[in-house]
Amino acid sequence: MAAGVITFYWTVVFVHVVSVVVGFGPTFVYPILWRHARKSYPRSLPYMLHTMETIGKAVIGPASLLILLSGIYLVSDGPYDFSATFVQVALPIIVVLILAGPLYFGRSEGKLAELAERDIAASPPDGEVRLSDEFDALFRQVTVVARLASLAVLVALFFMVVKP
Repeated sequence: MAAGVITFYWTVVFVHVVSVVVGFGPTFVYPILWRHARKSYPRSLPYMLHTMETIGKAVIGPASLLILLSGIYLVSDGPYDFSATFVQVALPIIVVLILAGPLYFGRSEGKLAELAERDIAASPPDGEVRLSDEFDALFRQVTVVARLASLAVLVALFFMVVKP
């Protein structure tokens, strides 16, 4: 059995794949966390939403940029070119997700946290938390957009792996 050679190119492939796993993996759990916190621990919503905002800035954003930059390098130096179908599909997806992070998700999570804090403050200290219609509407919107973003990640991943 021949031993593999570790090259810079394959190291960048590894960085590219790890960035996808680390950057987008947690986002598939967010809707479960949202529903559970909302139903069972509504007073934890501000903390959870602020934490997700921090994860977006500290992990998801940098990982997304690393996905883009390493992907561009891989296409530039590898056996594929920018006209390959998988590149044509995945490149716009990662660009849209990079922009959606701070422009939509970061702002929306921050706004949801503010609304939750307001609604919790208006609730009795030991009583049931009543979240406002404003919170509910934005919460539903963010949930739909998050599902679409997750679907986009899966589509990009499919095309990257299968390379049709």
